[in-house]
Amino acid sequence: MSRFLFVGHSPRVGGAELALEELVRGIVAEGHECVVALPAMGPMTERYRRAGARVVTARFTSWATLRRSIAARAARAALLPIGIAHLAWLIHQLSPDVIVSNTVVTGAGAPAAWLTRRRHVWFLHEFGDLDHGYRFVLGAPLSFGLIGRLSHAVVCCSHAVADRFAPYVRGVGPAVAYYAVEGSTASPSAPRRRSPEEPVRLVLVGTLSPGKGQLDAIRALARLRQHGLAATLDLVGPDTPPHGTALRSEVRQLGLLEAVRFVGPVEDPTPWYDGADVVLVCSRNEAFGRVTVEAMKRERPVVGAASGGTLELIAASGGGLVYPAGDVAALVEAVETVVDDADQALALGSDGRSWATARCTRERYVKAFMAAVEDLGPGPERAHRPSPPNTLRRVRTRMRASNDRLCRRR
Repeated sequence: MSRFLFVGHSPRVGGAELALEELVRGIVAEGHECVVALPAMGPMTERYRRAGARVVTARFTSWATLRRSIAARAARAALLPIGIAHLAWLIHQLSPDVIVSNTVVTGAGAPAAWLTRRRHVWFLHEFGDLDHGYRFVLGAPLSFGLIGRLSHAVVCCSHAVADRFAPYVRGVGPAVAYYAVEGSTASPSAPRRRSPEEPVRLVLVGTLSPGKGQLDAIRALARLRQHGLAATLDLVGPDTPPHGTALRSEVRQLGLLEAVRFVGPVEDPTPWYDGADVVLVCSRNEAFGRVTVEAMKRERPVVGAASGGTLELIAASGGGLVYPAGDVAALVEAVETVVDDADQALALGSDGRSWATARCTRERYVKAFMAAVEDLGPGPERAHRPSPPNTLRRVRTRMRASNDRLCRRR
């Protein structure tokens, strides 16, 4: 039995957090022990516990920010050593066999693992800058270089992400572990054959943010209706006030108040998938595409942007059509192609479900991740890893001495 310490950057519900929950559940089922360290308690706390993990908190923060100002990045940089120290102390207390940094923005886990001479795995769920627009306090090139240098293994959620980080990872390069995407266990409702009088139901699931492409979907809906196709659009996901306000303004200007529904966050999007004729994935750079797999498992055709993980999943499964990201005219054409041919729509849904139910399972997910961990070997350092600079060696020596003194006092 091994003990895993997962370092998560956020206690809120998100794609990377749901992926971690599924991974923890699978690892615990195999007889291993899991501890999840979070910067604060939140909605994911109880979910991790139900998955079988112990949840602890530590004072650490992300090494990336969405803010543009130099002051914001400087503040994050100043807090980074504190987070490293707290995690190093936690590692000393828990004695995990493997530390896993969950997401590219969790920058304190790897240095803490290195200081305490523990094996470290970095699980990358995003591009970081291309998809979410994060600005790294050390700069993207240096940060990505440290991901490879301070990790015994790097695991990515897709080949698209692996290709992005491959130049920074030494040795065999990143491993790939597709998520299980464990949604509803109920059988999907049969795709309907829509009558000409019925509106086409479009659904887009995701946080209301520029990168998710809701604006493209709204503009595509307006053009579809101009072409004489009765259609509606459900936007399912939590709101972000600045962008949500802009989207609502666009809906008003295009006269779509009766056709667009802002559903808000939901615990389970299954009913919206089952009620959809087409599921849209308009993200400009989706690292994996959890929504794509969820829609496929519900046997619904997907129209997705031809980039990142969305292109990868649709190309592998045949479960939908793709269009150039950001091209609203091409998005309209792809939707019309699907809805104009009912037999093709049914075939796309069937192919997607067959592939997703076979490929995205807990067993395969955990097996792919654990294969990367098992390749680490028993030692805390890989033989080919360059020796750390003398300054960092001194920091590690002092940190370990400080931790020893702290533990003796307790």
